[in-house]
Amino acid sequence: MARKKTENPPMPAVEEEVEMKAVRLYLPEDAHWALRKMAAEHKTNMAMMARQIVMEYLAKHTRKGGSR
Repeated sequence: MARKKTENPPMPAVEEEVEMKAVRLYLPEDAHWALRKMAAEHKTNMAMMARQIVMEYLAKHTRKGGSR
């Protein structure tokens, strides 16, 4: 009898995987606790919250159409 496949194979046409690079972030204690509280309120973790904040900031402050 054949075995069942328990994992879902990746579907390259549907799922796009973005390469990520690690960044270490040191915050003052009060900012750390504020980020921790905000992440808990949004039911996520601190890393995901920090990533979202940085990505939104970069999108807002990046020049469009120019070369630098």
